Amino acid sequence: MKKDLKFSTWLMNFRKTQLWRYNDTFLDSIFSDINVLPCVLDRDRKQSEITLSVADYTNRLCSEDSFVKGKASHAKWSKVLDQIEENFGVPATVLLALWGVETSYGSIRGDIPTLSALATLAFDGRRQQFFEQELCAAVEILHNFQNPAQVLIGSWAGAMGHTQFMPSTYLKYAIDFYGKGWVDIWSDNPIDALASSASYLSSHGWNLSLPWGRVVTLPHHFDFALTAPNVVRTISEFLDMGLDGLPREPGVLGSVFLPMGASGPAFWISNNFSVLKQYNKSASYALSIGLLSDGFNTGAMRHLNWPSITKALSRGDMKKLQSRLTDQGFDTKGCDGVFGPNTEIAIRGFQSKNALVEDGYPSHDLLNLVCHKLT
Repeated sequence: MKKDLKFSTWLMNFRKTQLWRYNDTFLDSIFSDINVLPCVLDRDRKQSEITLSVADYTNRLCSEDSFVKGKASHAKWSKVLDQIEENFGVPATVLLALWGVETSYGSIRGDIPTLSALATLAFDGRRQQFFEQELCAAVEILHNFQNPAQVLIGSWAGAMGHTQFMPSTYLKYAIDFYGKGWVDIWSDNPIDALASSASYLSSHGWNLSLPWGRVVTLPHHFDFALTAPNVVRTISEFLDMGLDGLPREPGVLGSVFLPMGASGPAFWISNNFSVLKQYNKSASYALSIGLLSDGFNTGAMRHLNWPSITKALSRGDMKKLQSRLTDQGFDTKGCDGVFGPNTEIAIRGFQSKNALVEDGYPSHDLLNLVCHKLT
């Protein structure tokens, strides 16, 4: 494949400035096949966490098909999963769900060369520093284990193996579970990948004694301002407010989470939910892991009362909402079209000022109302 001249120049400079400590012969051997990949850039602009609502995202990942495949995978690997749970204190069902969400139990691990994917994203520049660091980590993996570069394959974003580890995460948390001498997350055998994910979650604070969360029922008089980011209360306090469905440990801290606003299902979430978001910062992702793991625990997937309209705001509509909120004094700290904590805080400010239910949810009705207020 003929290399893009600008990309080749960038790659040469990257090698000179970031990889100077490695032997030229080694670098020549792994850099000869690195190319810019347009398909990677296309995927980067169409991430499902951005374009799908929470309901549509979780329904897709927590399907009956995924549940059935998960039960079959559990039957095959239950002994190993139980050993990993015992060693790291992370439930086998959570690891199974994570495996299912990441690669459909190893059936879709990705076939894109990791070095080319990372180099493409670093060259593109949207998150240049991050992907340059990951490219350096991928080079270090090859240097440490002297594996051919062809072994490093994975997703379009550079994540690898059964549970989709980024290279830097591999270097820090990967586990050689049976002591064979290196960590293999790429082959058909998922053991090292599952153990490595357990290592990651354990290192980030997973508490085996707590559930990730529970579906709860809110009382009619509930103050929805208590669902704002970083608002935590004890289970005892939430019980006093009239919430139903909570765990039994009265002193445990947690939050109320409304993934699709006041008209959708409500969840009590523990710090374990935050740990899942360390793996992937999307709340939709963490919720999918939790719901799928619950299905494996109970033997059936729970059907949630999602709103009748689940279509998410488009990126363009989100930008419009952010712009209109900022114009009215509710600063979203930027108009990038991505819903995050700053936008949620701005929405809650608008809702509070206008005597609306303060659920922080960016609905189409809210967009219409914000635009109407501006005119």
